[in-house]
Amino acid sequence: YFYDNLKMLQHEPHIRKVEFEEDILLSAEVYARQAFSNQAISYDRVCLPENGIPTEEMVDQFLSHFRETSIYIDLDSPKFPALYLVSHSGGQRATIFMVMSCLLYGHIYGTLKKTCAYEINNRKPNYKEGEYMAVQRLVSHIKDGNLIKQQVDTVIDQCSKVINLRTCISAHKENLEHATSSNVANGLDKHDSLYLKCVSALETH
Repeated sequence: YFYDNLKMLQHEPHIRKVEFEEDILLSAEVYARQAFSNQAISYDRVCLPENGIPTEEMVDQFLSHFRETSIYIDLDSPKFPALYLVSHSGGQRATIFMVMSCLLYGHIYGTLKKTCAYEINNRKPNYKEGEYMAVQRLVSHIKDGNLIKQQVDTVIDQCSKVINLRTCISAHKENLEHATSSNVANGLDKHDSLYLKCVSALETH
């Protein structure tokens, strides 16, 4: 038996089939065994949560490689670390880090847009463009908020071959609006399940 969520125990534990040693080890324990014969090469693995956004510690872990290796943020250097993104449940987690990586690359090498005419219509927001109240508030509180949102949206669209992190929010919202609390799926209330997916998607964007 395995616990996925120690804060919401009403739906725990789950039965999982254990076939390999890796099934009962932490990711850090599994990948600590891996090593390169070339001592100049190293790697780090960041495991994102299945739902919601990466923690601050995960983001710091990712950014630390750029802070500690100045050549990666040198404008005169074409070097950028190799990134290998893997996802086993639909691509959302891999796409999150793909977007983060492309935004970082764009800021370092100046490939992001410098100006924009985009503005959120607060009276008639376009939800398919991610103009939710939480996003409106964030944009209004940061300098050049509309420009930054457009930069992020552009990168999201460029990384949307598997999943579009912005438009999937409106898809979850529509599913939630059409769901009824009487529907039950996999032992969970369908309405509650869709609500959690919608919140997770909004947090991600």
